[in-house]
Amino acid sequence: MEETTILSALSSGDFEACETHLDSALIDEASLRQYFQSLFLYASRQKEMPHQKGERMTHPVVVLNSLKNLCSLRLDRPSRALVEFATKLCLKVRAEKPDDRWYQVPSDVLNEPIFVMDLLFALEEGERDKAFQEAAKISLISDNKFYVIELLTEACAHKFESIGSVGYAFHRAAAFCQGLDLKSFLPPLLEILTRGGIKIATVSIPSNFDLRAYAKPVIESDDLTGLILYATCDRLWNLESVKQTAFRQGVTRFLLDRFGRMERDSEREAGDPEKVGEFLRDSPVKNSAVWPVELAEHWLDTKLTSDPHDFVVLDSIQHLVRRLPDSYSYSLGEHLRSVGREIPVAKQKAV
Repeated sequence: MEETTILSALSSGDFEACETHLDSALIDEASLRQYFQSLFLYASRQKEMPHQKGERMTHPVVVLNSLKNLCSLRLDRPSRALVEFATKLCLKVRAEKPDDRWYQVPSDVLNEPIFVMDLLFALEEGERDKAFQEAAKISLISDNKFYVIELLTEACAHKFESIGSVGYAFHRAAAFCQGLDLKSFLPPLLEILTRGGIKIATVSIPSNFDLRAYAKPVIESDDLTGLILYATCDRLWNLESVKQTAFRQGVTRFLLDRFGRMERDSEREAGDPEKVGEFLRDSPVKNSAVWPVELAEHWLDTKLTSDPHDFVVLDSIQHLVRRLPDSYSYSLGEHLRSVGREIPVAKQKAV
């Protein structure tokens, strides 16, 4: 991968300098993957959480992860519009120059006993320097270079309302870039986690806890940020990881704190991902598995929206229609209308 070249083009802030690399990314699946890996590495240089539309906070890695998910739905004909949007997003990143000094730990310190809890305690107390040092120590000593990412994702899950989606997106970005230098994903997560501190608690997951039971109050509300968080809950809950139990504890804590206990959902069958397309008419969206890509392209081509947050919503909905029963399709279609603004939604058929 010509990583240095595309990163240099992004650093220049010149879209024309990126276009040659963008065109090459559309050749095949492997090229597209390499291109998004470079975008992730560059976006991870932003340590701040910028405010979007008032209270919304969306790190570029969160948006890039959603754009990557959308692009993956149509790999035989990669979407130039989405890849171009992802590139322009990165050109707006407030990237800081890589500084690996935090990763340089004296040998005598590395020879001391290393405890994972030291990192978690430092995060809880908001002790930035201590957290950086402990993260570096674990990363340098561990055979599993991904383990620190897992630990930081666990910490984010215990502050789910504000950074749960950020932790999940960084986890998936780092997993997508495995084989490359993953330590670049650590500083922004550490910076975000040590601002204000967190409380990591051991949570007992009730035996009758049902993640599906929380779908109805979330989807039937007008809270699109809540919709994103619920989709993240579902994704994190089902993520195969050595920290799966810890992830599930964070999800359980968030949902119980926000909604209390909910009765088990009796409707168990997963939905048809093409069903939402039936509720969209007079638009270029067809009843096919790639409708999310077509809808995103329609938004960009007609300038209905260029708000990065809207594409995170779209990615969340395209995930949920694969996980929830068809009875939720109409409500999810309504959410798409609120994002797409001018896209009509067909009336719900009488039952």
